[in-house]
Amino acid sequence: FKEGQNGNIYYSEGHLGMGTDDPVGMVDVMSYGDAMVTASYEQSPTNGCSSDDIHCWQSFTATTTGLLTKISVPICNTRSIPRGNINLYEGDECVRNKNCVDASPVGLLGTSGNGPADVCDLSKLYDFTFDPPVPVVAGQVYSFQIKGVTAYAKLSAPLYADGFSYHSTNLNVDGDVPFKAFVKPSNEIVLNADYQYYGNPAVDGTFRIGLASGKLVIQKRAGGTWSDIQA
Repeated sequence: FKEGQNGNIYYSEGHLGMGTDDPVGMVDVMSYGDAMVTASYEQSPTNGCSSDDIHCWQSFTATTTGLLTKISVPICNTRSIPRGNINLYEGDECVRNKNCVDASPVGLLGTSGNGPADVCDLSKLYDFTFDPPVPVVAGQVYSFQIKGVTAYAKLSAPLYADGFSYHSTNLNVDGDVPFKAFVKPSNEIVLNADYQYYGNPAVDGTFRIGLASGKLVIQKRAGGTWSDIQA
């Protein structure tokens, strides 16, 4: 970064990314909204699919690009301490082939914190939060593994159409783990030449960001004219 006339700061080499370390255009601004459900299968479970040391897997197709913040599933933890985790993986080959290796590091994208203590209501889904959250892309398939706590699946129709499940305790039975996957959607602005406006361009008080002579500028409209925001 360099300081120009009147205290302005500009960037004259490469591309500038804000909220992203892989800028697409000369200026790439990435922000995220509130978490929303990107995929779900909200059915009442009928059978256990895991215990403390026998794990179950479920794949899903993301419908939103952004940051996955949590996955909610039915569990039973009658102990007074939080326990269990969810591992999130890229793809679902082992789930479809029913040959997943528990706690495998291959394709691992992230691991959640513990699930809650003193819960065992199978009509509810309990949260496992990812910190940091995990980037996911709409249309891509992911798999999660519930481990270290008893979880449950539905082993009868209707089943989840956009994924598969692998239950160590029910190897030859098709079924799915009820779940909700939450993603904070991304909002991306890519600038190559034009300004991006924040507000009505014809109204005083509106801000805009853009490129002028190869420099990033932030301006505010006042009295019908645009002026640089002073650094």
